Formats: sequence, C-alpha cells, structure tokens
Amino acid sequence: MLAREYGYRVLPRKAIDTASTARYLGVWRQKAEVDHRATRRRTVPLYMAFTLILCVMAAGITDSGPLTFLTVFVMLGVWPFADDWSRAQGARPLAQARELLTASPWQVWPCRVERTPHNPQMHLVHLLSPDREVVRTFVGRMPEDAWLSMTDGRGIVLVCGDLRFPVAMATKRGRPVWLGQPIPTPARPDAASAQPPGPVDELIRQAGQDAVSNWLNDLL
Repeated sequence: MLAREYGYRVLPRKAIDTASTARYLGVWRQKAEVDHRATRRRTVPLYMAFTLILCVMAAGITDSGPLTFLTVFVMLGVWPFADDWSRAQGARPLAQARELLTASPWQVWPCRVERTPHNPQMHLVHLLSPDREVVRTFVGRMPEDAWLSMTDGRGIVLVCGDLRFPVAMATKRGRPVWLGQPIPTPARPDAASAQPPGPVDELIRQAGQDAVSNWLNDLL
C-alpha cells in the first residue's frame, strides 16, 4: 500500500468500523430517501400529463376506446419500474461508498484541493508524497463543509480503496464521505514542491504514524 510506503498512517480496521463514518452513511441514506421522494413529487405530475397526452393522441388517431385504455394500462405498468430505477440511481453512490468502506481501511494522506475550472461543484484532490509532489489525483463532488475545512486548499484527507480505481474519501474526522474518480496525474510537478518548508510539510508530518495516532484512535 502506497500510504505505508510513504510512512503515512493506515487505520488498523476497516473504514466502515469508524464510528463517525458509519453514522454519516446513515445520514447519507436518509438524504437519498428524501431526495428520491422530492424527485417523485416532481415527476409524478409530469408523468401523468405525458400519459394523458398519449391517451388523447391515441383516441384522436384511432378513435378507439380500447386502445386508449391499453395506453393507460401500459403507462401505469411502466411507472413502478421507472420509480425503482430512479431510486437505484440515487442510491448507487452510497452503495459504492459502502462497498469500498467495508473492504478497506482508511489511509491518511496530505493533499491539495482545488475546484475544477469547468464545474465549481467538482473538486480535484491531489495526494502528496513526502517530497510534496502529486502522486495521485482524484475528481469528485466534495461536500462544501469538507472543502471549507481545507485551509488555503490544503489539508488531511482519509482515503479508502485502491488508488488505481475509484475511492471513498473523508475529512480527518471520518465524515463527510464522498467518492473520488482517478484521473491522470498532472505532468507538471506540484507547486508545493517548489515552496520552502511550511504548511505542506506540517501536513506531511501529521499524516505520519506517530503524529496522528491520538485523533485517529478517537475515531474508532
């Protein structure tokens, strides 16, 4: 594991065993349900209007009552499947996060974070080596409170999963949790590597095994 090679701390148990992380997944699940109900409230009137339009068109084209009733029957039959698909789509990120958190422990990484230029709601998370160089970059929708906790766009991030593939991420409190997709690491060296020792070096020190043992134990 690359974090261990760099001397960064890796929690002894699976990430899902972190109390704050497990609690956040419960909040995430509740939010997914609330969002689905809100989507359903918006969608049902539109679906009913669309069904009505199809019925009017069927009646106007064929002047056939049975065909109109068949249209209603088909549309009502399709709705449960469409609703289930919508629910599954909303729950997919949570399911992916839970799978990652159940399989692997948290790794502690110093990082540099920036908003993507094309979408301010998405963030680039650059994981830093002890030499202050970017070793991996992930893109994801970092929650706003996590973004604001990164002083000057730098901080400690917990990472769960194989760094070659999508990972789960969290602040050093173990929450909130979000997903990161790997992207090619920038060819240019990290800007922090050209700076004198300072904040980045302090983050690297904090990611070391001894420096973070106290607050990491509080998460278990």
